[in-house]
Amino acid sequence: MNKGLKKILGLAIAINIISGVVPTTLSIGAQEVQAATRSGYLEGIEVETNKDKNVTLYTKSNCKSDYKLSKLDDDDKIPTSLYGEVSDSVKKLKITKVDLTDDSKYSYKIYKGSDEIDLDEEVKASSNTTLKVKVFEGDTLKETYSIKIEKDDDDDDDDMDDDIYLDDITLTYNYDTVKLGFKQKTTEYNIEVENKVNFLRIAAEPEDDDDRVKVNGVRVKDEDDWETKVSLNEGKNKIEIEVRDEDQENERTYVINVTRLSTNGTSSNNTTSSTTGTSSNTNSAKNTGWKYTNGKWQYYDANGNLYKNSWYTDARGKSYYLGTDGNMVTGWANVGGNQYYFDLVSGERKTGWICLGKTWYQLDSRGALVK
Repeated sequence: MNKGLKKILGLAIAINIISGVVPTTLSIGAQEVQAATRSGYLEGIEVETNKDKNVTLYTKSNCKSDYKLSKLDDDDKIPTSLYGEVSDSVKKLKITKVDLTDDSKYSYKIYKGSDEIDLDEEVKASSNTTLKVKVFEGDTLKETYSIKIEKDDDDDDDDMDDDIYLDDITLTYNYDTVKLGFKQKTTEYNIEVENKVNFLRIAAEPEDDDDRVKVNGVRVKDEDDWETKVSLNEGKNKIEIEVRDEDQENERTYVINVTRLSTNGTSSNNTTSSTTGTSSNTNSAKNTGWKYTNGKWQYYDANGNLYKNSWYTDARGKSYYLGTDGNMVTGWANVGGNQYYFDLVSGERKTGWICLGKTWYQLDSRGALVK
């Protein structure tokens, strides 16, 4: 055997011997370096509120600290059901981060109900909000991860309906807003309208877009702005708005009793809304709440006193001004030496930048014109 061939064979034997004894993990000094690989499809996920605060996610629904997602070992599989809690003041939620175990192999889509949404896209936070992340390999669905975020409600009421509400009810007639003073937990209202108001457009927006809403038995949908038209007879009219969750398990019914006045503007009695049910005021001289009189809105306190030269702020934080005649002010008005602008239809005080005609105006946080 020639010397060249002997060298080649010797080198090959040495390589085989070395490869047989060198470990598959490489040690540098005293520290072993080995990449941990998480099983499953999801490597990590993050959810934030509209206040840019991270939502702590848990692997069990009781949301105890022992089950924080962050406590999973690096190679533990992330479960397909995750849970979180946020304060009742949180209005929006968004998924800000989705990491897959193999980006080159898998892709994902995010859903709120049946609607696909984008990463960082905010959705309305209801009492129970469920977001889903679907992982695909090509066109094949491999796994669905469900993230359920609940609001931490301190109310001890155990009513099963407590987790389903309407977000708002709006009443309009020929583009004029009819005051209702909507509150989520107020389920019955009583209002009066002039005789000329022979119909109302009812917009009943649910807290969760996946909920189903019916107005007097007629289904209203998101694509129609949750709106339908209801005809009014002279006298008393009852409008029932029913909201059910996606699973048809929980429901809540709101009732609006509308009294359409006769042509001479009279009514047998006056009524007002109540958070615990209907309350009637049989004394026709005593009004409470918003009243539509001679084409103008006026506001009466609980004792029936008419607001004059006064601010009124409703439960939603919307502010209005009642002038010297008690009528709701609209447009520009000077109050206390400051210029304010009030919506021409709703009477709501505006803040921030507004554009009237082709001119922009800046209003401060109190609504006063910035000079």
